[in-house]
This record gives sequence, structure tokens and C-alpha cells, in this order.
Amino acid sequence: MILIRDLFEKTCQTIDIHNPASSDETLDNCTLEDWVKQHGAEQSALASVKVWTRAMLGLEPSDMSALFFLDYCKSGGGLIQMRPEKENGGQYFRLTRGEGNFPVQIKAGTYLKTTRNSSYFAWSRRFIDRRVGCSQLSTAKAQLSKAAKLGYQVKVILLYASLWWRAHGLCGLLQSFESPVCITRDSSVEEQKQYSLTCFISGKLGIAFSTGTQQARFDSVLEQIKRGYGPFTGGVPEPLAITEHEWSKDQWAQGCPCPALPPGVMTGFGHALRTSHGKIHFVGTETSFEWKGYMDGAVRSGETGAKGGHPDHE
Repeated sequence: MILIRDLFEKTCQTIDIHNPASSDETLDNCTLEDWVKQHGAEQSALASVKVWTRAMLGLEPSDMSALFFLDYCKSGGGLIQMRPEKENGGQYFRLTRGEGNFPVQIKAGTYLKTTRNSSYFAWSRRFIDRRVGCSQLSTAKAQLSKAAKLGYQVKVILLYASLWWRAHGLCGLLQSFESPVCITRDSSVEEQKQYSLTCFISGKLGIAFSTGTQQARFDSVLEQIKRGYGPFTGGVPEPLAITEHEWSKDQWAQGCPCPALPPGVMTGFGHALRTSHGKIHFVGTETSFEWKGYMDGAVRSGETGAKGGHPDHE
């Protein structure tokens, strides 16, 4: 497992995030799963890779090219930097009230309004044809839209009366090869006395999970939490409340967090990812060179897109 992790880290650092297609072309000729198998990964290592892709993209390693995932990792500084909660890691900062609070605060404040004869498309590339129409786009951009695949993720939050896992010396992070939860994180906000574990159910296991009733879904999550934590805590208390969010049913997202590309697409059509279409400029976290799939990448892409539509904008 450690050898595969180090292989990912070493290889992703060779990717040029500004021109990933210039990297080893064979990386885009195979799926990530096949690439891992080619390097002698055993079942436990492959299972770990599945946890990574499910947690990070809501997809299976067979859904994307090796080049896509390695470029995705490099955009966040590398696999090792993206996964942890330490400083500069992908999980270091969290929004206690959610990103939906941003537009509310902006609306309540003062802002400068400018006009420009340009439009910005901020939906996922996966839905370009629904708003622009693939028949009107260049062949490369149309192929990108058709090939892009959004992941499946459900977030289940368990709210507790206390930080019972910390009382037993546990950090709250759980990664599992078993169904349904692939990863759990401590999402507590102590200042607000909000003690919670957030569980992510993703990929094909998530799709299967979604077919059950809400009670069946919650029961399966609680059972897995008890299996994972119980042996180290002498038991797991019942939560005060349970909430869930399924991104595929969100009309504005319809998947999460960032479209992935199968073999052949990045080298064949990746050059069109950020190009404008007439006066339509495309933004979104997947167009960012850095931190694709993250809020940081979304903000960066917005800044870049604004400059494209209005060169004087700073």
C-alpha cells in the first residue's frame, strides 16, 4: 500500500498542470484502475485507491484515466498534501455555516456592479449542452462535455451530545473498504457546541446505498460506525440527529464534486477546457489549474474568467 501511495505521489509531481497532455501519453491511454494493476498493486492497495477516488471524486478508478487523477492530485500539491487536515492540506479549512452563506453576506454588503458584453458559464462542463448546445460548440469542447462524468456522493452527518470519540483518543477519521461509508471525518465546531461526524458514501457503493429507504440508509451508516469505532470506545452512543445531502438530486450540482474524464479525452480534447466560445467564458472549479474540485479552485477560476471577459478587471 505504501509503495502505491509513493508511486502516486512521485508520478503526479511530474505532471505539468498547465499542460498535462505533455506528460507521459500512456497515462491517458488507460484507466486509473488498470494503471494501478500494471504496477503490481494487490487487492488491499487497489481497495485503498478506490477509497481515494470515491472520497475525492465520487467515482471508481475505472471511471477515469490515470492522467486525469494524477493531474487532479498535482493541482492540489500532490496526493499526500490533498488528503490530510494539516496546514495547507485539502481538509485544513472548513466553512462552519456552509458556502451558501457567502451570497447572503455579499447581498447584505456593498458591492460594485460593472457591465460587459460577455457571459459566464459556471455550471459543470457536464451540462454545457443543456445551456449552450453542443452542436454550437467546437468539436473539442463538445467532446469534453459529452465525456465528462460527475461523481455520486451522499453526505450523512451524525450529531452527538459529546465528543465521545475524542474522549477515547480517536481523531474521528475513518477510512473503510466496506459499504456504505468510505470515509468519515470529525466535523465538530466546539465553539458552537456542535459535535458531529460527517460520513461520505460515494461511487458505486453510494448508488446502491441510495436505493434503500431513508431509515435503512441511516441504519446502515450507524451500524458501520459502531463496527468501526465500537471496539476502541466500548460502545457508540446514539446520535441526537441525522441529516443527509445527496448531490445528484441537487438541481444546481447534479453530482459532486468535479467532472472526471475517461481515457483519451485529456490528450485529445483537454486543450479546449478553458477556451471561450464567442463571448461566453467558462469558469468552474474544474477549469482551475490549482485545487480542482475545491472551493479554492472555484474562486481562482472565477477570477481568471472575470479577467478574460473584462481584461481591466483586477
